[in-house]
Amino acid sequence: ANPDPNNPTEVLALNGPLAGIAHEAHHYAGYAIIAGVVLHVVGALKHHIIDKDGTLGRMLGAKI
Repeated sequence: ANPDPNNPTEVLALNGPLAGIAHEAHHYAGYAIIAGVVLHVVGALKHHIIDKDGTLGRMLGAKI
């Protein structure tokens, strides 16, 4: 008999411990991505406001 695609547990059995690990990994990976984006924004603003080196303008496509 073919498995029913409308019932995913029949297609692939649920592995509880692996699902828990994957859930935790996705949780922390989300925070890591957010932290990376925030650090990049802070770095770009630092170059623009403190260093005044034109980096932000170049990133935004300004002609120098």
